[in-house]
Amino acid sequence: MAASDILNLNNSMAPKAIKWLYWIALVIIAGGLVMGLVRGVGIMQRGMSPPPAVTTTATPDGAGGMTTPQNDAQNQRGERRRFYSRREQREFNQRRRNPTMFGAMLIGRTLVRTIISLLLVRVLAEMGLSVLAMGKRT
Repeated sequence: MAASDILNLNNSMAPKAIKWLYWIALVIIAGGLVMGLVRGVGIMQRGMSPPPAVTTTATPDGAGGMTTPQNDAQNQRGERRRFYSRREQREFNQRRRNPTMFGAMLIGRTLVRTIISLLLVRVLAEMGLSVLAMGKRT
């Protein structure tokens, strides 16, 4: 395509642009699919996480007090705990309880999102090409 074809309006570039954008969207969707599958399989391969450790603190009289890291508002370095939303907390608990089921749910969610994205991009591309094919009104 020469520079003169780009600068004048004799040839329409819109159909080519829609086709290029369609292929770019397909590549992005395929990348998201691969990333989601890799993440799901990676989570499925991890084992169950161990329960949180309970630490004892020594007191001057020799009796040890029991503290759990979850109950402290700050950790030993002085960092504040992050408060999670209900959705994030539910996701974290599900991942901790059964990583295989959580990984399978992630893979299923990735497949559903991919199918919906493909259908949406396809419909938008067809609509754009059909509008361009209609021509001018007389």
